[in-house]
Parts: sequence; structure tokens; C-alpha cells
Amino acid sequence: MAPWCPDTFCGQCLKWWRVVGRWSAPLSGDGVFVAIEGVWDRAGIAPAEVFSALENHFEQVEYIDLTNETALWGQEVTDHRYAVVGSRPRGGRHAPSMDG
Repeated sequence: MAPWCPDTFCGQCLKWWRVVGRWSAPLSGDGVFVAIEGVWDRAGIAPAEVFSALENHFEQVEYIDLTNETALWGQEVTDHRYAVVGSRPRGGRHAPSMDG
């Protein structure tokens, strides 16, 4: 994975921006997109970059800090681990109405 540096817009970040649209397009109106990421030793993607990429494709975006969730990792971690959850896709497929 390419290192993340606040002074540059790295190739990894560009890949994120491109694929989020493809990954979110098939979701129905009630679909949810969950990205689990992290930043460690200057590698990974900063939460703001992921949040920004999802914001363009979802009406609601939420950041969740997972760093202290030792049950997920099996031990304490010193790096930054997080999830960004997008819901209510913009322009995604719409689920059929239950009203008929």
C-alpha cells in the first residue's frame, strides 16, 4: 500500500476515489457501504480521505474509531484503525416499493 502523506495526494487515495463509485453503484437505496481502514507508520489512508470519497456517493457518512476495539484485533494496537460507513447511496439502484 502506498504511504499516506498529508502533503501529497497519493496513488492509493486516487484509487479510493475511483472505486467507491463502482462499489457503491450496485447498492439499493437502503444499501450500506463499510470501509475498514487504518493509518500506521505513515502508511494507510487518513480517515478524512475515505470520508470525503464516500461523501460524494452517499447521503449519510459516519466515522467510527476502532482503535480501542481489542476484540476485533485480538490485542491492543497503537496505530489508528477506523471504519467509515456510507448509507443511502446517491444515484444507486432503488429497491422496489413494498406498496405495490
